[in-house]
Parts: sequence; C-alpha cells; structure tokens
Amino acid sequence: MSELEKLAALTGMARDVALARLRNTASQRAQIEDLLAALAPAALAPGDNPAAAALHMAWIEQEKTRLNKKLARAHVAEAEQRDAASRAFGRHQALTELQLRQEKG
Repeated sequence: MSELEKLAALTGMARDVALARLRNTASQRAQIEDLLAALAPAALAPGDNPAAAALHMAWIEQEKTRLNKKLARAHVAEAEQRDAASRAFGRHQALTELQLRQEKG
C-alpha cells in the first residue's frame, strides 16, 4: 500500500467520523426542537385552579427560555460539525483524485 493510499484511507476514516459527529449533533438539535414543540400550554378546564395554571405557564416559559438557549448552542455545534465534515470530505476527495491520477499516470 502506497503512502497516498494510506493517506486516502486515513482521510476516509476522518470523513466518516466527521459525518457521524454531524449526524449526532443534528439528532441532538432535533430532540431539543421536539421538546420545545411539546411545551404547548394545556387549556384551562372548568374547575382548574387558576393559580396552579399560572404557575404552570410560568414554568413553561422558563423551560422554553432554557431550551431555546440550548437550541441556539446546538445550532452552532451543528454548523461547526457541518464545516468539519465538509473539510474532511474535501480532503478525502482530493486525495482520492490524486490517487486516481497516480494510478493512471
């Protein structure tokens, strides 16, 4: 196995790791979005305690704030992982093309 083949294999592994990390961060972001979507306030039924409902609404708003901050961080992490995966893909592609040229030439 030539040095170029070894490098291409290494960049292929790095690409696979980067793509796995991207899938993981995208999954984490999606989970946070699902949690936010599930925080819909329940309708106040007759006989419900208005004070308890107000406390519940306050908790929902605090939870939304917390999850939105977490979601913002998840979006940043996903963008960083997307950039890393793009670079890893490009490196692997460049080495693969060099390898093909070397084999032809």
